[in-house]
Amino acid sequence: MHVFQAAEKLNKLLGAIPENLRWLFDAGYTGYTAARGFDKRRKPNKQAVALTTENDSQHFFTRSP
Repeated sequence: MHVFQAAEKLNKLLGAIPENLRWLFDAGYTGYTAARGFDKRRKPNKQAVALTTENDSQHFFTRSP
C-alpha cells in the first residue's frame, strides 16, 4: 500500500515540472551520457593494466583506488 502511495506522490511531483524544463533536462542528460560513452571508447582505460604471462596471453586487472 505504501509503495502505491509513494508512486502516486512521485507521479504528482514529476507532473508539476513544466514540459519545457523536462525536455531541457532530458536533452542535457542524453547529451552528457552520449559524450561520456564517446570519451570512454576513444580513450583507453587508465586503470586497466595488461599483464603478460609466460605463454604471452594477456590478462586485464583493475587497480583498486
